[in-house]
Order: sequence, then structure tokens, then C-alpha cells
Amino acid sequence: MVETLLLGLERIDTSYIEEMQLNGQHFVYSLTHVYVPFVMPYFYMTLLQCLGLGMKVMVTSELISQTPNSIGLQMYHSKVYLDVPGLFAWTIVLIALVIVFEIFIQRMQKKIKT
Repeated sequence: MVETLLLGLERIDTSYIEEMQLNGQHFVYSLTHVYVPFVMPYFYMTLLQCLGLGMKVMVTSELISQTPNSIGLQMYHSKVYLDVPGLFAWTIVLIALVIVFEIFIQRMQKKIKT
């Protein structure tokens, strides 16, 4: 996540930064009008990637620790008892959750842009 944000900072055109310095703008103005708008697309991309990976890690940790009433435990039981339709159903539920979160983040991104 930090690496992607640093990449976004590196890709800011230096002419914008030089113009802010020549005009004598305060750091807060430069931060809110140059740095943040240029870094936000990288932030949203990173947020979406972390969300997908986080869901996978969460379900895997639930599966390993066998937390009661969790998706990971239900998937584990489906696997152990060879309940293939149940396993596919829980996989579809996870995919749907990730899609819902991605849509929410994309709408949030559009709302902030407008």
C-alpha cells in the first residue's frame, strides 16, 4: 500500500510543484490541491487490492482457527463432508461480498470526485 502511494507521489508532474513554490503557496494548499488529487487514484486502486486480499486472508484464518459461525468454518465443513454445492455456494457468497465492497468503494470514489 505504501509503495503504491509513493509511486503516485513520484508520478506528480514537477511543473505543478514548481508552480506552487513560485507562487509562494502554503504547504496545506499544495497538499490539498496538488498532492491529494494526484495520489487518490493510486489510493483507491490499492484499497481495492487490499480488500480482495483481506477477504481471502480472513476466510483462510477462519478456516484454520475454525471460528464458530464463520464463512471459513462453513467452507471447511463443506469440504470435509464433500458438500460440493455448499462449497460453491459459500464461494459465490464471498465473491458477491467482494463485489459489493468494490462497488461501494467505486461509488465513494465517484462521490468524492464530484
